[in-house]
Amino acid sequence: METKQIRPSTRPGIFKRQRIVNKRFQWMFIVFLLSIAAFIASIDMLFYEVFVNKVAEFVATSGLLAPEAAGPFLDIVQSLFFKLMGATIVIMLLGGGIFGLLVSHRVAGPIYRVIRVIDQLSKGEEVTVPVRLRQGDFFPELEEAMTKLIKLKGPDKRKPE
Repeated sequence: METKQIRPSTRPGIFKRQRIVNKRFQWMFIVFLLSIAAFIASIDMLFYEVFVNKVAEFVATSGLLAPEAAGPFLDIVQSLFFKLMGATIVIMLLGGGIFGLLVSHRVAGPIYRVIRVIDQLSKGEEVTVPVRLRQGDFFPELEEAMTKLIKLKGPDKRKPE
């Protein structure tokens, strides 16, 4: 019975990969997403403030609670909503930052790869490996276009100087 040898992976671990390949684009994208998250959080905060005030007004005017119990009840409600609001803001900002980094990496990664291949071709270096992009990357059509370019402009197709 034949046994297969398993080669160790040559890819770096998930935390050792270079995630920022186009600083300007990726940071602008992340800041844009965080701005949207902050805007939504501020609207959320406004909603919570209005809601807590309406609850306070209702409790004060309805007579459902004795006046001495209304104050502590409203303090508990307000404390709960502000804790919830704080957790919501933290989750939105962390999630927005991580999501922005991952999505921008899927956009900037293919462009980074294409630029590296074009640099190699412009220096006259041989690029024999077809361009491969990761599954899930944006612009998958770049993979086919760059492979065609390499075949067309490869070292064996160049005119002698």
